[in-house]
Amino acid sequence: MDEQVAVIEQQTFGAVLEGMERISNLISRYAIFEDLYLHPQLRSYTGLEKALTELYRRVLRYLSKAKRFYSKSTTGMPHLSSLNLIESPGHRLRGPTKLV
Repeated sequence: MDEQVAVIEQQTFGAVLEGMERISNLISRYAIFEDLYLHPQLRSYTGLEKALTELYRRVLRYLSKAKRFYSKSTTGMPHLSSLNLIESPGHRLRGPTKLV
């Protein structure tokens, strides 16, 4: 049983690291995107601003959950089922301004 727990924890740790990598890529990509396309004089400004705000809200929620579960876990690793990754299969970014 302890061996199964160790395997699950190792898989969870890997999933969290993948989530963190996604976050770092998203933040870098959309910081450039903001510089290029987020200007108040553009018609798309409001929609783009709302989409980016939702994206960053999800990033912060993921980071908060990861931190909370790391601090509660006795081994320092959260359980995979407790974390919701930002881009699950049904939640992908479509186009530059639309979160689905």
